[in-house]
Amino acid sequence: MSAATVAVGAGHSYVFQRLVGGRRQTSEVQVRADVAGRHAHLLVIGFLLGLVGVDVAVAVGLSADGTGHPSIWASGFVASMLVLGGPRVMAWIRARATRRMLSQ
Repeated sequence: MSAATVAVGAGHSYVFQRLVGGRRQTSEVQVRADVAGRHAHLLVIGFLLGLVGVDVAVAVGLSADGTGHPSIWASGFVASMLVLGGPRVMAWIRARATRRMLSQ
């Protein structure tokens, strides 16, 4: 199950890179990399890597406790963290970019 978590993290980072890169012309609104800031990539990838670490730690803890199917429980916990924390991370990046643009 941890391999699936790593795959989800890699998929998210790939999609984020494509969306923020601003190299594709689409009819949708996209944030350019220079607007989002240099550290936006690192924050998103760091958040996803942190979630992988939490997934592994929770799964190991549940396995040591004797819980049945610890990787499924751990992945469910991390998925809820992603759903609840992902928008907060993006809001923080957006607020940081707005402050940076206003200070120029």
